[in-house]
Amino acid sequence: MNKRLGKTRNFLLFTLLFLAPIYPSLSADKVNNSDYQAQTHIASTPTKYGAAYNWYEKGNQLYRQRRYLDSVAAYQKAIEIDPEFDLAVNGKAWALKNLDDLPKSLATFEEAIDINRHSDKHWNGKGNVLYYMSRYRKSLKAYNRAIKLNPDSDNSYSGKAWALMRLDKYEKALEAFDQAIEINNRYANYWSGKGWVLYKLERFQEAKRTLNRALALDPRDPHTQRYMRLVEKEL
Repeated sequence: MNKRLGKTRNFLLFTLLFLAPIYPSLSADKVNNSDYQAQTHIASTPTKYGAAYNWYEKGNQLYRQRRYLDSVAAYQKAIEIDPEFDLAVNGKAWALKNLDDLPKSLATFEEAIDINRHSDKHWNGKGNVLYYMSRYRKSLKAYNRAIKLNPDSDNSYSGKAWALMRLDKYEKALEAFDQAIEINNRYANYWSGKGWVLYKLERFQEAKRTLNRALALDPRDPHTQRYMRLVEKEL
């Protein structure tokens, strides 16, 4: 890339990031644009870059409205303008996943990884889709790669924990949930998952205490409520 164009593009990137509304980081079934600042491989003009970013934001808005088919179309527009825009590819992959098109979603996450192998979000997404395809060992590998790239990704530790659960590796799953909770102890699903692991390990008193933590954060979660009923039958 021409150095002057690269500098101009990075300046526009910085400006858009801090003047445009930033959507919150979203987890396994959602999109994330927080690392857009790191995109350095997009060889388009500044004008095209701005158009691609606008379509990307439109895709995010449609995704948040659960209009997944429309969001795929918007992300695709961004990709057509800028084929190296890996976060638009990532967003498209999540939308395809929510449309239950798992093979296309997986292929699209792999496209994002081909563009930028250093984004933990792409590996996290790949791990999530592989999990829902019941390919748990490959899912675990993808989550481990995401964690290596970003050791502070609580969502990747949680995904790793669930993959380990499916592989009947309960002690390791417990460790992974603990790591997720250490990073973010305000997310009920991590406490709920930990409680379920403790149930599987027949550590019922600990399971009950842990599930109570989950219910304190999200009293209506049906999974946590079901886990608690199973635990209480053992006490």
